[in-house]
Amino acid sequence: AIPIEWAADGSPQRVELFEISKPAYGGAKGTELGQIASAPPITLDGTDLSDAGDRREALADWTTSPQNPWFARAFVNRMWGYFLGRGFVEPVDDFRASNPAQLPVLLDHMAADFAASGYDIKRLIKMIVSTEAYRVSATPGHIPTKGQGDDAGKPPAAPSGLWSRFPLKPLAPDELLDSIALATDLDEFLPKKNADELTKARAQVRRQFTFLFDVDEESHAAIYEGTIPQALMLMNGRAVNQTLRVGRAGALLKILATPESDELRIEALYLRTVSRRPTPEELRVALSLVQVRGSHRHEAFEDVLWALLNSAEFVFNH
Repeated sequence: AIPIEWAADGSPQRVELFEISKPAYGGAKGTELGQIASAPPITLDGTDLSDAGDRREALADWTTSPQNPWFARAFVNRMWGYFLGRGFVEPVDDFRASNPAQLPVLLDHMAADFAASGYDIKRLIKMIVSTEAYRVSATPGHIPTKGQGDDAGKPPAAPSGLWSRFPLKPLAPDELLDSIALATDLDEFLPKKNADELTKARAQVRRQFTFLFDVDEESHAAIYEGTIPQALMLMNGRAVNQTLRVGRAGALLKILATPESDELRIEALYLRTVSRRPTPEELRVALSLVQVRGSHRHEAFEDVLWALLNSAEFVFNH
């Protein structure tokens, strides 16, 4: 990369990228980095790619070769773990003889289909989300209903002991931020402001969310345990509080401006956040809060929205 434009503070603002066929490194010769860069590019099965015209292309060809026994199984395992909370092999990148896979026949079946399809990722995802294991909920004892043709072309179902229920998973930072933005109509309101300010604001909030909520992708804990900083950020952090304030000009203001009853307004807040209507008890509690606040009804509805955005039902994928 060669800088071609500099910012006022002297940092590179634009760079021009060049692709080279061999790795490059700086520093004195003979260093550990130099030894790594000068080592022959040999794959796991001993194939030497030194004479390849384009080593990157040669590596891609070797990776997706039908003779490669690792790629399809590793990719299927990682995707299965992503959608179902744990892979056939755990951790998902720990393929070794002393760490055998659960349901190896199913893993091999799906890996063979993935390779035969030309590594069609959409087909693989469709296969995974069509399984009974994926369709169960986090609720104990939930049994997915079958529709016509559900079993056509599907791999065998997983045994009940491994994926008997869907594991509670916190939304990823981008998913959580986007969910808050969608629930409050944040993106609809903010474009009215300066575009550069919007981009900077969203980037700042995303960095905060990522720092607090990003977890090790290799860990699939049986029980998710949130942290105190995560809870405090959602309850009292500037990101959520500013979103609620902006929401006064977004979703919340729209709901309060309608000539509907308070019951229907609370129902609208539930539908926006947790995609369901409130239970009779939830409706009773929310209505009592609104009625107690009297002339401060706007703040009362804002509190209801704040509570919903902080609920486990909203923050977790279940």
